[in-house]
Amino acid sequence: MHFTTKPYFLFFLPAICIFFSCRQKPLASTERFVSRKPHSMTPPAPTEDSVAYYPSDSVSYPARVLSGYDLFHGGEVALDWGKYHWKGLFKSAGGYYVASTSLVIKKAHDDLFDNEGQTTGVEITKSVKDSTLLLFSGITGITNRPVEQIDVKVTELFPGRSTRFTNNNITYTLYATGNRKYDIVAKDYVVTNYRLFIKAVINGKLFDQMLASAPSFDDAQTQILFVGDIDGDKVPDLILDTTPEYNVKQPTLYLSKPATNGNLLKVMGLHIVTGC
Repeated sequence: MHFTTKPYFLFFLPAICIFFSCRQKPLASTERFVSRKPHSMTPPAPTEDSVAYYPSDSVSYPARVLSGYDLFHGGEVALDWGKYHWKGLFKSAGGYYVASTSLVIKKAHDDLFDNEGQTTGVEITKSVKDSTLLLFSGITGITNRPVEQIDVKVTELFPGRSTRFTNNNITYTLYATGNRKYDIVAKDYVVTNYRLFIKAVINGKLFDQMLASAPSFDDAQTQILFVGDIDGDKVPDLILDTTPEYNVKQPTLYLSKPATNGNLLKVMGLHIVTGC
């Protein structure tokens, strides 16, 4: 992952504001991919008993995934990815839908890092002009179709909390485990050994699967960005922001149709996008 040396936050604030005004905002329920306050503490270091970071950018996943922004820093998007066949989850006035889209990917000026005349950034132009939540490539069997968003009451689940939703008369439970303690110095809660699970009984079979985990967070939290049947098998799919870092977006696509080995969902891919 790419992390930022946060004590220099205030110095870069004007440039950060310019940069984020250029990005198309993906359709997240809560926008955390912005400049945050300087930290008064360092997140706890992982111990031998800590959970691992999952999903992780060190793992190869079956699909290419791109967040819904238009502008990126250099290295966040491969310039040759425009040659692949892409689909996306888009939103129009009528709701969400999956559609094929072509991408034109080219170098662009990065307002945050580039001097005049430099083009270390990347710009993506999509043939579909509606708002984009996520793009994906390398997944077969997904047709262009409307997708009904399933409403969930909360988008962040701290340890000990859960939320339920129902789809096709099946109740799904998202719940989190871990530790959450108040830090007097930071004047905030610190979460460690975090795990997010999904549980459901389908055709008499119990599914109870871990979706994401992190030994600690740096002013961030796993978020539920979208719930709905993206792949068309009548089982809800998920898009989560699985970042542990306040200055990083990590949209992660979970689909049910490709899931194997008794799992309800499978991680198809993720995309790491840094703020500054």
